[in-house]
Amino acid sequence: MIRSDYRATDKDLFYARANLWKSDQQGYAVAAGGANWGLTKQHYTYTDNGVVLDYTHIFSPSMVNEFTGGVRHGVRKGHHFPMRNLRECSVPPLVLS
Repeated sequence: MIRSDYRATDKDLFYARANLWKSDQQGYAVAAGGANWGLTKQHYTYTDNGVVLDYTHIFSPSMVNEFTGGVRHGVRKGHHFPMRNLRECSVPPLVLS
């Protein structure tokens, strides 16, 4: 996260803020993945980026006007790694007779 403040006058204030976030998880029990049975290896990524702009004007000690606007963009991706055979499972396969 980064933030910058600017005081144009004693009554006008501006700030801008930017956020960048990335989560990358791989394994058999990842957050927001499939069921936590440990059967298949999974890969889950999440990114979230945002920008906020704010303007504040002070009319008097008892009257303040503030405007805030921003945008966010988040992307979630997840998939299972391919299994070549059932022996790659961490749990033995169920055999019905």
